Amino acid sequence: MPYDDEPASAAALLEEMESLRVKLEAISRTNESLASEKAEWMEERKALIARISYLTTLLSGQTSTKAQPELLKVPVDAGVTAEEAEDKQEKRERAERERLQRAAIKHAKKGKGADGKTKPVNGGGRKPVNPQLPLLEVPILVPAALRSLPDGTPLVTLRWDRSEQEHYVPAGVVRLVHTIEIMGLSDTHEVKARAPIPARIVPRCKYSDAMIIEMMVRKYMRGMPFYRVLHDMRAMGSDLSDSTLSDLAQLFAGFLAPITQAIRDQVLRETVAHVDETPLPTHDGRRYMWALLGGRQVTFHVGGRGANELRMILGLPLKEPTPGERERAIQYEGRSATRFVNMMADGYSLYNTVLEEAGIVRMNCWAHGLRDLKPFAAEPVIGPIIAAISKLYDVERKAKKQVEKMGLEGQEAIAVYTQIRNEYSKPQLAIIHELLQPASDQYPKGTDQRKGIDFLIKNWTSFTVYADAGDLPVDNNDAERAFRMIVVGRKNWMLIGSEDAAPHAAALFSVMESCRLCKVEPRAYLTHVVERLHAGGTSPEELTPRALAKKFPLRE
Repeated sequence: MPYDDEPASAAALLEEMESLRVKLEAISRTNESLASEKAEWMEERKALIARISYLTTLLSGQTSTKAQPELLKVPVDAGVTAEEAEDKQEKRERAERERLQRAAIKHAKKGKGADGKTKPVNGGGRKPVNPQLPLLEVPILVPAALRSLPDGTPLVTLRWDRSEQEHYVPAGVVRLVHTIEIMGLSDTHEVKARAPIPARIVPRCKYSDAMIIEMMVRKYMRGMPFYRVLHDMRAMGSDLSDSTLSDLAQLFAGFLAPITQAIRDQVLRETVAHVDETPLPTHDGRRYMWALLGGRQVTFHVGGRGANELRMILGLPLKEPTPGERERAIQYEGRSATRFVNMMADGYSLYNTVLEEAGIVRMNCWAHGLRDLKPFAAEPVIGPIIAAISKLYDVERKAKKQVEKMGLEGQEAIAVYTQIRNEYSKPQLAIIHELLQPASDQYPKGTDQRKGIDFLIKNWTSFTVYADAGDLPVDNNDAERAFRMIVVGRKNWMLIGSEDAAPHAAALFSVMESCRLCKVEPRAYLTHVVERLHAGGTSPEELTPRALAKKFPLRE
């Protein structure tokens, strides 16, 4: 930009440059806060930078150029235009803002302020609200009586402060209407094309896929009985009936059958598994829910408590089956048999028989062994045994802490567990074994204390198998935790209403509990699976919770 004023003294030039620099900084700050007026401010900013460049040229002959960068605080290189200098300055400012923003986010995750030292002022030291949540902005206006001064001078909006909270938006049932386009000839109105109706879990059903998924998650993932689910839906305006809700559960289980079968096949291909069973009251009598858990997934089965039920679950041939057992085994026909090498179970003697038939190494649960002795912890003979067993769990915590600290996974983590168990668990097991026989001799046969100690002695080999490898479990707690929603539900409802409902419940529990084990968000996962099953062409093996765990992680 040309200037035609006469050269002034160095003092006058320095004074004008200092004044311009202060004004330039003020404009830069204002430019950041008032984005809507950016274009106007930038034009003035360009003019100021150009004027500073011109004054620098005049000053170059009257004072040392070494003092100029410190005075201007804006680098002005020879041969650089005002626009280029402006671009460089903008890039520096933007990079600095981004650096400060990244640092503030990093410090906020640690509960610190933007400087990394003090606590954030926001809410007296609270952590900031998760920025990934959907945004709902509600402006809070100054009351009309305060929008002007007492003398009538109107006030203008200077800025908007922000106050953030996590807010709950109540869910609701709406009337979803699909308007289906129909096309034809303009003169005769003859129909030539019709938009395809989207596929549904239940064809021609008045309840959408999303509503069915929501009700099933509440029941089988959250442990709500159907009558509470029904109450919630009716409170939101639905005319759903209890019989329709039960029918929808069975139809949804049938729709997800390829997924439940794929989960079972993936579990059976594992080399290590847990198995357990729990009573399940049904309309036609007392039955049992079996859980087979491996590879962070679980498959459930409803039936009796005999050996053939376990053979059925493992894909083994049945021995002298009853008509009911033959009927239940039909669902597993043509499916793969187990590849298990090791299986963890509780003290039920049936496991010994069937696992020996299958050539599977039996492992006993230390939590059960400890549980039988805990009522007698105050006794001087049993107290040291309990303390010694507890040290086995101290070793497990030590190994877990070391693996997490080193950030290890897979075979590397297994190697660390194996090393620590060889170094600490095996010597501790030897100490426990030395305590057992003398302790057993001090109690008469038939007493609970003697039974608990003798159970450990009799099954000692199966109690110590886990210490030989880092990928073997020390107890059966994972299988017991898999029953949590079933046990919670059992307290909320009297029984499963029909014989047909039990297998469908087992199927849906298999999907939901596998989601929990894989830390998968169930609603997003089921929505995706339903869409893929409607579309076809995707293998069920690719749609299990374990296969999609990284795609739909659960927010913790």
